[in-house]
Formats: sequence, structure tokens, C-alpha cells
Amino acid sequence: KLSTSVCIVPGDTNSAIGSALASVKTKIPVIHLESGLRSYDEFMPEESNRKVIDHISQLLLAPTKNARQNLMSEGILAKRIVLTGDTMLDLLLMEEKRIDKAKLPKGTEDLNEYMLMTLHREENTDDRARLSSILNAIRKSEITTIFPIHPRTKEKLNKYGLLGFARKIKNLVLIDPLEYHSMMRLLKNSMLTITDSGGMQKEAFIVKTPCITLRSSTEWIETLTAKANVLVQKLDQQTIVSTIQRVISNRDRIVSAMKDSENPFGNGNASSKIVQEIQSRFS
Repeated sequence: KLSTSVCIVPGDTNSAIGSALASVKTKIPVIHLESGLRSYDEFMPEESNRKVIDHISQLLLAPTKNARQNLMSEGILAKRIVLTGDTMLDLLLMEEKRIDKAKLPKGTEDLNEYMLMTLHREENTDDRARLSSILNAIRKSEITTIFPIHPRTKEKLNKYGLLGFARKIKNLVLIDPLEYHSMMRLLKNSMLTITDSGGMQKEAFIVKTPCITLRSSTEWIETLTAKANVLVQKLDQQTIVSTIQRVISNRDRIVSAMKDSENPFGNGNASSKIVQEIQSRFS
């Protein structure tokens, strides 16, 4: 019979905090992967989760220097914190050749200049007026936009009677969700990405694609510091359109700045650091 030595908890979802709490209450050490992230938005669903997980964990694996500093400023013991780098960078570097050869979805193979959009967060999908503003902004921008529709978003568009409208937008290419390699190839080759996803903000930075984030805050402060990411805090049609236009007009400068800046997510060896740390502390 196997017994649990440690519980490795990635991220900040509700299932993550549930796992962390269950482990602590049964005296199983918790290791928090991707610890120390802070958006400083108390009403972001993940913010309270990540704080609680960090403060009940025995080992905190911080992906960036900023994340480590956040933990130390909250009084967490330095001996519990390890700066590892980010495992998503490890994965992207490891799969780079497969990404470059990945099959593209039908209707996107010959596109050269396009935006890639993802949308799934409840503050955007549960608000009909906001969803409508986003779709109208894409239409008004006249830029070809590839949109892999998250099941939640598709359900909401259908519920609000906006799915038919979305399908009629000439510059909007609706596709099903993609597997990792195809998605990363589309991101890598896009002019910019427009998203509400935390992971996409980070991946866009890694592949040097400018990012527009349809949120009022982000946990990936490093992307803002590097001027690789722009938050859209007022999600009306005109603000979104003007942000798209501004990013496109400054795209070359943004990409150049990203290439010249230090990669805050490490050098691609986070996974090996994490394994070594776990083995040395818990074997």
C-alpha cells in the first residue's frame, strides 16, 4: 500500500485550494508550484486561493523574482521559498520543434497577419454587454482574428444570442479549442494576442508576441514591467479598438524591447530544480 509523502499543488484554482487544505488537515506536507503570484485584486477569484495556499505550504516554488519577493514581504520564512523559474518555459523549449511543425486548423493555414484571441473568464463571459463590446471591437478593428472558442464561452454566446452574430463577423475566424502544439504555433506566428488568460500572457511573452489582456489586473506583473502586455481596464468597444491600434502601431518597438529584456521566467531548467528540491527535502 502506498502512502502519500507530499502533495504538489499547482496554481490557484478551487481544486488547488481544496487539495492543499485536505493535505494540511491530514498532516501531509504541501508543495505549492507557481507560488507568490499576486494581482492585488482582492475580488479576483484566484487571489484569495493563492494567498491561502502559500501560507499553509511547507515548500513554495516561486517562478519569478517578483513572486519570491511577494512571499518574503508577507512574512513567509525564506527557507521555505525556492526561486525555480517557470515550468511553462521548460515545456515550450522542450516542445519547440513539434510546435514549429504542428498542424494548423482548417482556415488558418494561409493567414499571415492576424490576432489570436482567447476568452473564458466569468467576468467577461457572464456579462452580455461586455461580450458584445468585445465582439464589436474585433469587428471594428477589421483585423483577422482567430478565436478558438472555450466551451464555457460558446455556451454563453449561444445563451445571449450572440453566437450567430459572431459567426457573421467577416474578420473573425471561429475554431474549436486546440491542442497545445497547434495553439502555440498560432500564438508564435500572430501579430498579437488578445486574451483574459493568465497562461497566455506568460506564453506570449516567452514567444515574443505582444499581448492585450482584457482584465483590470494581472498576476504576471513582469509582463507589464517589460511593456509586453497591456491591460484593458475599461472594456467598452472604443477602448478595446484604440488599444489594438496602439499595440499594432508600436509592435516592432514592443517586440524589440521583449527581445532585449531579461526573461523573468528563468532559463528552462525549472523542472529539474523542482525535482532536486523535493528529493533533498522530502526523500
